[in-house]
Amino acid sequence: MQKHLISKSKLTPVQLQQRLIYTESELAKYKQIVNKYQNDYHYSLIDQLQAENKQLKKQYANSFDLENKVSELTKKLALAEEKIARYESTGPYSTRSSFVNQENTEDHPELVENQGEMTIERNWFHRSLMNHKEENE
Repeated sequence: MQKHLISKSKLTPVQLQQRLIYTESELAKYKQIVNKYQNDYHYSLIDQLQAENKQLKKQYANSFDLENKVSELTKKLALAEEKIARYESTGPYSTRSSFVNQENTEDHPELVENQGEMTIERNWFHRSLMNHKEENE
């Protein structure tokens, strides 16, 4: 009985050749269908939209990176402005108005008398440095 099944499952060379011809014709038919779809307007529109989508994703990623850089630079600028303000208020050319206030002058009246003198000395020192700098240039 198994001999009978084996003989039905085996194909003759002519049958194999017929199946090969059929498969090749089916392949050619499907290749034509694929070419038709690729040349179709909607298919090319899909390709175009996919390329545009890819480009827009890149632009979005670049803009996101730029936003991060701007945010980081804004923070650095704010810190630098803070440092400048702090330096200007406590730097060597400040007027010490923060040091000499109402509370300090009540306890030490000599600070009020010396404040004008210190400002004059500081202004003189600043002018002499600037004159020296101009002479060297």
